[in-house]
Amino acid sequence: MTKNIALVMVKPDSPKVFVSYSWTPAQHQQKVIEFAKQLSADGVHVIIDVWDLNTGQDKYHFMERMVNDSSVKKVLLICNKDYAAKANNRKGGVGDESQIITTEIYSSVEQTKFIPVIFEFDESGHAYMPTMISNRIYIDLFHEEKYYDEYQKLLRDIYGKPSSTRPPIGDMPVFLKIDEPTYLPTSNKVNILRNAIVNEKQIVPYLIQDYLDTFLRCATGFEIPINILNDNNYIEEIEKKITESKYLRDDFIEFLDLVVSYSKFDKDQIHIFLEKFTSFIVNLECLEGSHYTFGYMRCDAILFFYHEFFLLLTSYLNAREQYIELAHILHTPLIIENKRRNKFEETNFLVFRNYVRSLNEKKKKKFNLNTNSVVSDMFKARVNNRITWDNILEADKLLYCISLLFYGDDKFYWYAETSEYYVTPILTKTCSKRFFDKAKVLFKVDTKEGLLKSIDAMEKRTNNNVANSIRQILKVNEMCTIS
Repeated sequence: MTKNIALVMVKPDSPKVFVSYSWTPAQHQQKVIEFAKQLSADGVHVIIDVWDLNTGQDKYHFMERMVNDSSVKKVLLICNKDYAAKANNRKGGVGDESQIITTEIYSSVEQTKFIPVIFEFDESGHAYMPTMISNRIYIDLFHEEKYYDEYQKLLRDIYGKPSSTRPPIGDMPVFLKIDEPTYLPTSNKVNILRNAIVNEKQIVPYLIQDYLDTFLRCATGFEIPINILNDNNYIEEIEKKITESKYLRDDFIEFLDLVVSYSKFDKDQIHIFLEKFTSFIVNLECLEGSHYTFGYMRCDAILFFYHEFFLLLTSYLNAREQYIELAHILHTPLIIENKRRNKFEETNFLVFRNYVRSLNEKKKKKFNLNTNSVVSDMFKARVNNRITWDNILEADKLLYCISLLFYGDDKFYWYAETSEYYVTPILTKTCSKRFFDKAKVLFKVDTKEGLLKSIDAMEKRTNNNVANSIRQILKVNEMCTIS
């Protein structure tokens, strides 16, 4: 089932292209639609029948009007075997498919407007192209090893940017006209990044930054307009936005898996990204005023997303034993701009922990739910195949432990939202000294004795029960018992 993602306005000066293609075979049509999505994510206003041709309209007239429309800068001829055959054999638009450019129409328009985009080659290695354009330079999107460079070449042509001076594509503004609501501007960024990493392109750092910037722009869409909420629908509307956020969340996990797998995780770059994300959250207008008003609760969906996002980031890095990177995130202060106070402030990862009152209090009371945490139940229901529920449980407890050891007290700390589910210790492999030496960076110690001293020091500023809970969770008595 599709869901609406945040609406993204198309800039008035976005380059407009019309896509001409064959509807057959079916898998080819789907490939063309995915290609159109990719262009949309890169700021191009794509006109294509499945998005722009309405029931009752004349297909041939639509196609002819788009080709002759002066605001349409380019016509992309998506060439496969069927397209070439139909363009060569048809006359003046007769037939069922009116998305095929005929010789008559091609001859009536300035021919530099047309760009052949090859999706299929014959057995001899020749591109399938209509005779009328057989001598034109084309874009090859058939061969996987050429796809990235050829796609960049096409974008340069559409934007009118010389190849010698055109900046990295990630630096260009990202706009999306959402015609299929489950589609995100970030999704094709991951595909482009993967291709660049595999082919060892120098542009990889810029593409990573482009993804992170695009992610932040998408995240702003989960704040609910205040005029939508009322006494009857506010829980439903908040949960609806939370459901929509899952697409962006899962897309980030895919991005994270890619950059970690190929050793492209730049902890400083991610830290700056987290500072930007946190600055955005801290400065939300909806966080002003009473926590019990609709004005505040319209932030609950994005606060849920912000909390879950950080918990999953921790879960992933912990599960993949990326302890140096995780330690950097947990122990490096976040410097954020607080616009209300007109100054920069220092904070830490505790800022990601948010209490969603509309769910944990109001929904629980309204429906008389027998649960400790509605939010925790939702975390569990939203688990995907890359991060398990056990990964999340361990990460939540790890954040609890580290917050108390270094940044909190018995009144202010990372409260583990999932604590009602958790019954087993974490980091159990620290019974091995070799593993402890790998994970100790999380606790800013060099030895087991150093960790014990940190727990003792924490006990003095909290209480005995808290300190014992840390000892039990970390199983400190069993640490380093195996060489």
